[in-house]
Amino acid sequence: MTMAYHMDDAQQVGEDANHRKYLKEAAMDLIQAWLDELGRRQRTELSTLQVNVLLLLSRSLRGIQPEQLWSATGALVRSAMVMGLNVDPASVKGITPYMAEMRRRLWATILEVDLQASMFCGMPLVIPELNSSSVIPSNLDDTQFDESSTNLPTSRPIHVYTDSLYQVVLAASLPQRMKALSVIQHTTPDIQDGLKFGRKAEECLSRKPQVMSLCDTDEAPCDSGSLIHRVFLDLYMRRPLIRLYMALIHGPQAQNAANKPLIAELEQHCLESSRVILSYQDLYTIPALAAVTTSPWAQQNFFYNACKMDVLWAALTLCQEIRQCYELNKPKALILDLVRAVETTISYLINRIEQKGSDLKDIVFLALVLQSVQTPPTALDRPQILQQTAKKTLATCRTEQYFGDLSELAVEYNTFQPGVFDPNDAFNFNFTQPQNYETMWQ
Repeated sequence: MTMAYHMDDAQQVGEDANHRKYLKEAAMDLIQAWLDELGRRQRTELSTLQVNVLLLLSRSLRGIQPEQLWSATGALVRSAMVMGLNVDPASVKGITPYMAEMRRRLWATILEVDLQASMFCGMPLVIPELNSSSVIPSNLDDTQFDESSTNLPTSRPIHVYTDSLYQVVLAASLPQRMKALSVIQHTTPDIQDGLKFGRKAEECLSRKPQVMSLCDTDEAPCDSGSLIHRVFLDLYMRRPLIRLYMALIHGPQAQNAANKPLIAELEQHCLESSRVILSYQDLYTIPALAAVTTSPWAQQNFFYNACKMDVLWAALTLCQEIRQCYELNKPKALILDLVRAVETTISYLINRIEQKGSDLKDIVFLALVLQSVQTPPTALDRPQILQQTAKKTLATCRTEQYFGDLSELAVEYNTFQPGVFDPNDAFNFNFTQPQNYETMWQ
């Protein structure tokens, strides 16, 4: 229920508002307090660890601090190892087929959570390398076995859709993704090692079953749950690649002339993945969602709650490419295509104004970055152009979504240095010099 709160799009009225406040705040704290009071024996039960995982996932949607998230996922991994989940259940006597499968599923889930948290926090993995043989669950529907099963049915082929296929595909790629991520933990990441492990992770992505495709497929269920699972699967497999390649692109070895072709290849991979991530939004427009669910706004809210940071960084990657295209005099058609993709993202974000998780600063910042990379640094009217972009973006938000007084919104932008514009101008964002947009947006 605490996770469902983040998908709630209904108005808060009377007692209804009170219980939502409880789910947003006190509920998770009380669950944590209950877990803290458990005895040592209860702490090592599988069900307790499952509650810990669900609680952590819910807290991450609420906006847990990065260092707390990384600490919590590390504690989960260590607790799982104390319970022996890192040991292949097939080699442990006295475990029923049902419990063996549950242990595999839970271990794969915990390792995935730790991987995603480590990337988010920029911190190392608890387990940098993994033997894949003990982590991949069977490709079975939940209805095919239960506590009374004396034997598990034969695992279905990877191209056959089941309840557990998403986790099976993710778990099978875990060793490659973890290895790729571990490369950047070195003080000076080696570009050759990075390419080697990155390509192995790319192979896992390319081998993703057709039934897991983001495109329409007749083989997968056509519902909102299946849709978000396919998006998460694709995103979770791309994140380590983007993190690895970005570290190599901006690493010291990138300055070596001999590595320029490799760097260009990595930049292209990052650009392609960024465009795919931006394409997720096409699946989460209200008309598209209305075809698969009766609560499109709730589904869209959940998507942006979970993926907005990825979407914004993908848009910034395209802006970086736009700047390079101008510097290298690349074809205008290519530049316009990239600009159109970022403008579409801005439009999607504007359409979400007043929805849960929407943020005006994201919209204005992205609009300013897009205009900045299209305006020559030497242009004398550059500050005025950026100011007009901010005005136009805010006006669009007010016109289309009936936002409040724009002069009040300008107060949010008090971090820019004082400068050349009239201090009485409600749209004075005080641009005095080119900004480093890669570090501005937090």
